[in-house]
Amino acid sequence: MSETFSENNTNQTNYKTKLCKFYQKGICKKDNCSFIHSNDKEYKPKNRHSNLKNKKNTEDFTPMTRPTDLRLVYDQGYHKLSVDLTDRDLLIVPNIFSDYRRNNIYKSLIDEITNCELDNSNLLKLWHGNDKIDGTHYIADDKLNWKSKCPTFHLVLDRLKTFFNVQIKATRFNLYKDSNQWKPFHHDAAAFDEKKANTQNITIAVSFGHTRYGALEFSEKNNNNSKTTLSFAISDGEVYAFTNTTNKLWKHGILQDNNYVNSGRISIIIWGWIDGIKQHN
Repeated sequence: MSETFSENNTNQTNYKTKLCKFYQKGICKKDNCSFIHSNDKEYKPKNRHSNLKNKKNTEDFTPMTRPTDLRLVYDQGYHKLSVDLTDRDLLIVPNIFSDYRRNNIYKSLIDEITNCELDNSNLLKLWHGNDKIDGTHYIADDKLNWKSKCPTFHLVLDRLKTFFNVQIKATRFNLYKDSNQWKPFHHDAAAFDEKKANTQNITIAVSFGHTRYGALEFSEKNNNNSKTTLSFAISDGEVYAFTNTTNKLWKHGILQDNNYVNSGRISIIIWGWIDGIKQHN
């Protein structure tokens, strides 16, 4: 019994790995021969990793001279901006507000905007007037008189203005009441509005409250007929910014969390101009 089992196993192995010597001589008469019929005397069984083994890990030795689609830049966030920016940057700055205790600024902003809501119940409205998709976040209506009653809002703007040496052209107050609220991928207006493009070359955003994930989506489809995306965590007090060509090449948004958390987030946005941003051709 054991010998038969061993012989069968050997035949199965031979079937996969050995050539039929009778077929090579032209005299194999078996209809269901257990060996491989091939005229290639140098035949070697295919290895499932053979494609990888034959593939070079470096295919092009020519230096890339075109600008990258995105350059990730990091600045600690002490005193003044210490890196030279280009037009294709995503900048992360973690420490501009690190002298405040966690969520302190968030709580102050919530108190102030809530008091303003008592005076005008229409202060907070869905982003871009959305009334079709549940979950998108709220913005404070700039046409109403609320900024004069929000000193913390101005504190935030003043600190960002000093750090970046930015000329502020416009601002926004965003409120995400819980982790379900999100922001769809979009370009800021300067990407397609020539008038704004002449006065705005950077978007600066600071986040307070619950940690959320910002995301970028490349405007062109890749070989898989989908769009490349990347995401990054934004915690309380952290700042991210992107420059003008990044705004054109990439849409940006805030991802909806997979797990619901009843914690809010506020982001304050500056659209402005910074001198000295290097423009690529």
